Amino acid sequence: MTAPAAPADLRPRTTGYWVGGALVGVGVLVGALLLGLAVSHSIGEFRDLGDDVDAMDRISVPGEGVVTIDGAGDRVIYVEGGGGAAPIATLSPTEVTVESTAPDSTPIPVRNVSVSETYDLSGHSGRAALEFTVDEPGDYRIAVEEAPSSVTNVAVGPHLDLIGPIGSIFVAVFVPAGVGGVLVIAGAVVLIVTGVRRSAAQRQARVAAAPPVSAWGPVPTGSPYLHAPPGYAAPGPLPPGLPLSAYPPPAYPPYPPAYPPSRWSAPGPGPVAPVPPPGPAPSDEPSPDVPTDG
Repeated sequence: MTAPAAPADLRPRTTGYWVGGALVGVGVLVGALLLGLAVSHSIGEFRDLGDDVDAMDRISVPGEGVVTIDGAGDRVIYVEGGGGAAPIATLSPTEVTVESTAPDSTPIPVRNVSVSETYDLSGHSGRAALEFTVDEPGDYRIAVEEAPSSVTNVAVGPHLDLIGPIGSIFVAVFVPAGVGGVLVIAGAVVLIVTGVRRSAAQRQARVAAAPPVSAWGPVPTGSPYLHAPPGYAAPGPLPPGLPLSAYPPPAYPPYPPAYPPSRWSAPGPGPVAPVPPPGPAPSDEPSPDVPTDG
């Protein structure tokens, strides 16, 4: 017979707790580290965007001014207003003239912007209104003949990179939560599985260590079931060669042939009363008048 396993063998080691706790701790640390890096990167993106807004050339309107463009490509004319908010009004291409300061230059076509851009950074609030394309760097004269009252000046510069700063916000939120959250969830699963397995193993160990119990249990001393009832001897074993039809053993008294009737038994049938003869059948003729004293 194999001896039952010791409780230490039935219970899983506590290594699962250490592994689960380490995963949770690493997930929190990694998430915090990634969050700090992402927030720092996002702050840098918005700082660079603010520097780009500050670096744009500005002209008070209505009026004109000369701006220096350091490379070929598209340039945007932004309308800005006071009050800390971008103006709702805008400019039309016919109200603005762009021309190089070089001799014998011709005006450059001005068109409406294809992509709306709005900013409120570094003390400037504006929105993209018009754009034009230059073929070579140099100085260009920009004149605004008329402007809505809400527009105080125009700024000239390249398209602003708004996707980078906005995307950095999503990176700062989802990347730390995703990487750190996966590690934390994995650690929590390891802790739960280890706890459930250890609890089940402890129950098995307690059952294995418990002494065996009889199906019926011992009969207590002094129990009336240890003795035969009065008038009956304790039954003995069936003698060898005796058929089963010989039961009950001779020690048991024979059953009585019949029990006497009780004085409270149901009464038997009594005498039958005679049935009276049938009377005359009723007649449909009217009965004769009976004389009365009158």
